[in-house]
Amino acid sequence: MKIKRNTLLTLAAIAVFYGLLAIAENTLNTYWVRILNLCAVYTIFAVTFNLIFGYTGQFSLGHAGFAAIGAYVGALLTLSPAQKQANFFLQPILPFLANLEVPFLPTLIIAGLLAALFGSLV
Repeated sequence: MKIKRNTLLTLAAIAVFYGLLAIAENTLNTYWVRILNLCAVYTIFAVTFNLIFGYTGQFSLGHAGFAAIGAYVGALLTLSPAQKQANFFLQPILPFLANLEVPFLPTLIIAGLLAALFGSLV
């Protein structure tokens, strides 16, 4: 099976992006890492909107609900424990999530899997 050149270039660009993101997590301060993580999340969200609204011409907000589930899980996993304590002072979150801070790439996979799980239930 022959793989097209555009597919290889896309996969190479994704690999380079993930490599740079992993390097940035170890070298940059937390502010810039947070900004890069938010840019990555918003880029993924923009691509999904372009796919649904642009290519198919459908106006559906169902996928936005699943993206919201993934974004909420991603936010819970990437926030530092101090930020979680400041954000959830009225009603604390689950105790095992309170001190958990996961890097972006594993968070992306976990959030996607949970959004897919909720999507399959609906």
